Amino acid sequence: MLDIFLYAGRAIMPLLLMMALGCGLRRAGRWSDDFYRQLNGFCFHVLLPVQLFLNVYAIEDLSVLNWRLLGFIVACILGAAGLGVAAAPLFARDRGQRAVIAQATFRANQVIMGIPLASALGGEEALIFASLVTSVCVPVFNVLAVLVLTAYSEEKNLSWRDEVRRIFQNPLILGALAGFAAVLLRQLAPSVFDLPQTLPSVYKVCGDLSRAASPLVLVILGARLRFDAVQGLWKKITAAVAMRLVVVPGIVLTLAVLLRDPLGITAEEMPTVVAIFCSPVAVTSAVMVQEMGGDEQLAQQVVAWSSALSMVTIFCFAAGLRAMGVM
Repeated sequence: MLDIFLYAGRAIMPLLLMMALGCGLRRAGRWSDDFYRQLNGFCFHVLLPVQLFLNVYAIEDLSVLNWRLLGFIVACILGAAGLGVAAAPLFARDRGQRAVIAQATFRANQVIMGIPLASALGGEEALIFASLVTSVCVPVFNVLAVLVLTAYSEEKNLSWRDEVRRIFQNPLILGALAGFAAVLLRQLAPSVFDLPQTLPSVYKVCGDLSRAASPLVLVILGARLRFDAVQGLWKKITAAVAMRLVVVPGIVLTLAVLLRDPLGITAEEMPTVVAIFCSPVAVTSAVMVQEMGGDEQLAQQVVAWSSALSMVTIFCFAAGLRAMGVM
């Protein structure tokens, strides 16, 4: 069990160190807060859509998926989103803060934390399954996040057409749709739409931009994090982190164990369930909150605290499942 805790620490520590770097840069005072805000916008409109495009484009063969388990995972993500929307008014009156709590409940740091965690818990076979599931779940996370943040927007006079238009103008949604379109075109004409072969330079540039996204987002998050804001937001931070790290994984993993035989969940697939529902709040959630008018300071605090505390909760859930012999 010590190896699980050590892995969680090794996986989380780079995230915390990158945020610490951003905090140090802010304290050095070399760049203004407006600079970090603009850089945040660049990540949201350029780097993260490219990253999401490549995540979806990585889908190769969906026929090997355990479709019953995938349906269960997507249903649980939808259920967690509904739980977050229902629970948010209990902890916050401000619409922007409700949006942060609701999003934190279902949106996991699957790309940065989830895939490596699944690999550490289940080996190479778990890594392959986790990568395939991630290519489906990440767009689901982003679509739900846009829906939730749009629903809590202060712009209350928008018609349903304006709401739909706003959703499909979101850069992350456009990135996911472009990825799915590229996958379909590749299936129809693989020799023409195989980007690494037909457009190697473009594909390399996209890869470089994608790799820059997560580290830069973490540095910006650290630079814009305000520890003096914790006291006023403490109850809301606690609620969001508890929903993400304790309530949702507790419910989902219990259901997964009870439905293990009907869903056909193997020991190589269970680590993916753990990774999706036990990972901390997605770093990109704070970027989206800023760009869509939510409480960005609360979002940043939730990402930071959930990342740190997930070391303990991941260890507890993984150890429990391993002791039960299901992983």
